[in-house]
Amino acid sequence: MEPYSADSAKRKERKFFRGNSLVPNVKVVAIYSSLGFPIASILPQGVDETSIAAMTVAFHSLAKRTVIEMRKGVFEALYIKGADGYIITVSVIDHDFDLIVVFSTTRDVNLSFISPDNLRRIVVEVVLSVFKV
Repeated sequence: MEPYSADSAKRKERKFFRGNSLVPNVKVVAIYSSLGFPIASILPQGVDETSIAAMTVAFHSLAKRTVIEMRKGVFEALYIKGADGYIITVSVIDHDFDLIVVFSTTRDVNLSFISPDNLRRIVVEVVLSVFKV
């Protein structure tokens, strides 16, 4: 495995996101560790990635806990609807990593394309592509 370089990883992640039309109308993708550390993201200019990471991890954790307390099975995804689109978070837990992923979409997104399983597959591709895990 080649040595880790933040600049190299950032270039690879941008290339990956540009080269893959993840889902039509998905505008933002960010991947965070379960502790809130940014791993990969494509965020609008001027957005504070640290704040977004902290908020994402907080509401994602609350949603997971609510699912447990309400006995609704295993947490799959959190969908938040705003006037201009959706914020969606999913967990990706594998042997080597425990990630939280946030997607921001336009209001015109076709939600049938955004299943938790499809989103997890995309994230695994990003992690493998960017970091050659």
